[in-house]
Amino acid sequence: IYALALERYMAKDDILSHYLNVSPFGRNNKGQNIAGVEEAARGIFGVSAKDLTVPQAAFLAGLPQSPIIYSPYSSTGQLKSQE
Repeated sequence: IYALALERYMAKDDILSHYLNVSPFGRNNKGQNIAGVEEAARGIFGVSAKDLTVPQAAFLAGLPQSPIIYSPYSSTGQLKSQE
């Protein structure tokens, strides 16, 4: 019901854009929590979101499902060991 009401006031592209700009994406290489796809692209891959490759974009697309679990970085900013 909320989704239908929201669509009356915003275009779907705007809804998606707003969502992607606030969604959690885990941690960056400094161990800081990151939110938003642009910050995630820079914090994880070191590139702008517009410069992501398809595999990089696919990886980021899955992060909001469980950002801390899927993030490649620990709370100290170190790469997690392969488990």
